[in-house]
Amino acid sequence: MSKKIIFYRTIIEVEILHQSGGPDPLGMDLGAIEAEMMQGEFSGVILKRKRMLLTGSQVAKALMRQGTDPEFFGLDKGGHSMLRKPYE
Repeated sequence: MSKKIIFYRTIIEVEILHQSGGPDPLGMDLGAIEAEMMQGEFSGVILKRKRMLLTGSQVAKALMRQGTDPEFFGLDKGGHSMLRKPYE
């Protein structure tokens, strides 16, 4: 018997304070932003952390909004598992 997979959507909001002439955080990935906060020119803090449970359908739609195929989690576009055998 397989374990039920639970999907989550997590939002983390970060506030960054920086000066003109320095790096632009809008063009940076999270790793570079973190490096600037720890050792560079940014002052930053995590403002909000939020986690929500998602159904298969909801996570499939969220993946597509991000530009990711639902197959990333083994789902079809309707959010149904593509990994299960037809007789299960």
